[in-house]
Amino acid sequence: MTTVQPDIERRLILDVLVALGADHDKATVQADWLLEGDLRGHPSHGLHRLSVIAERIRKGLTDARAEPSMAWSSESALIVDGRRGMGPYVGMRTVETLMQR
Repeated sequence: MTTVQPDIERRLILDVLVALGADHDKATVQADWLLEGDLRGHPSHGLHRLSVIAERIRKGLTDARAEPSMAWSSESALIVDGRRGMGPYVGMRTVETLMQR
């Protein structure tokens, strides 16, 4: 097994995602979550996942630039359309919106 320092892994993930069209903010959120998966001992949710994400972006299944759409349908219900964006970024933006409420 090869060991990679966390800062090097994070930089690799960022470089790949930005090269595939993600802006730095979205790539950073995704990179942080993948790195966290590896650091917690879950490689299936770490760097191993990057090739799957990259392939989904290349095929147009994931939009690396997508910004989620959100609308309150009532005082306590938020409707979220992730617009095929990267999951951790969509999730983070959703939680931020909920916390503001």
